[in-house]
Amino acid sequence: MVSFKPGEQPKATRLRVWRTPLCALVICLGAPTASQARPRSAECRAAGPPGRLDAQAPFASLSTLQYDGDQWLVLLDRTESPKSVRLVSSRGRHIGLSRPPRFAPSQWFGRGSSIYALGTARSLEEGMQNVVLVRWAMDGRRPRLIRLWAQPEITTPPTAILTNATLAVGWASKQAGAKEASRWTLGVVDMERMQPTDPLVVGKPARRTWGRLMLSGSEIVALWIADNEPMTARFDQHGSVVRKATGISWPGDVTVTATAQCGAYLYAIDRDKNRRARLSLLGQDGPQPLTTFDAVEPGEVSLTCTGNAAVVGHRVWNDRAGSVVFWVSTVAPSGKVRARRVRDIKGRKDDLRMTTIAGSGDDLAAWWMQSNGGRSELYTRRVGCK
Repeated sequence: MVSFKPGEQPKATRLRVWRTPLCALVICLGAPTASQARPRSAECRAAGPPGRLDAQAPFASLSTLQYDGDQWLVLLDRTESPKSVRLVSSRGRHIGLSRPPRFAPSQWFGRGSSIYALGTARSLEEGMQNVVLVRWAMDGRRPRLIRLWAQPEITTPPTAILTNATLAVGWASKQAGAKEASRWTLGVVDMERMQPTDPLVVGKPARRTWGRLMLSGSEIVALWIADNEPMTARFDQHGSVVRKATGISWPGDVTVTATAQCGAYLYAIDRDKNRRARLSLLGQDGPQPLTTFDAVEPGEVSLTCTGNAAVVGHRVWNDRAGSVVFWVSTVAPSGKVRARRVRDIKGRKDDLRMTTIAGSGDDLAAWWMQSNGGRSELYTRRVGCK
């Protein structure tokens, strides 16, 4: 594993191209042709000094959302049935939300003047679970729990993508009569009428299923992994199939931890055989590794977008210097990497942890936890892209 000195930029590691026949995948992903001009390389870097937020009570989980023109962290006192829900913005604003009904949140987002949490809750029907939304209207009223779908045992937390008035939700659940196998499922909600469609089962039965939803133009891209086999499909904003499910040839074990649709390009992060975080582009020639990143924990590497480029947040331990560095790396579809430091401190590996880059576009936010004199403090720093 390569280590870097403070101030030194990590270099991209060029890997061989996976040459697998993926004509069907090209149609599904809508990847650009070789004749299209490559866009100018973007670069993201920290803008302004780090800001320590006010002292925070202990929290058990950290999520991100975009709301009211700002980037926010959601801090929960526990991952299931939270009693305390606190929001902190990258500009230092604080909001305390009313205690929600009992549920297990998995994703947060804002729309208009409301804040929503997607998750699961108990069902009154025997052997079923509910996929739910909890809505805070920000007008002082108690939060409302909205039941979307009742499903057999849900095996992966629901994930969603919001566009205009459409919320697309994906999850895996066991089907009626199935003892072990679960299948990837998609549902769409009209947020104006709060009216869900009937769920559409698109994946084949599998013991383990994981997936993500992304937006490509006006279409919803679903990418899921069923027993080590990646699959992709496309849907319109009404939940109708645009491109049927197609398998992706992927050599070796699939260990994808993050995906992002950046303009016309679909990126994925997984782990290589040396347990480094690897960024790949899914395109016309199949999955193409672009670069790898050293990381204290490959599974915690964050991924978002600025235009057509991927933005990767990762922390690296420099054993020689005894320092831990939080990097933001902008990776163009060509594989060109521009890396900049967000934070660099001397100490132990976990003196800087829970690093993440949130948002999309040209104005992002970096967040991390930092140990200072035995205390854990929450920091943020704006990240500008151009």
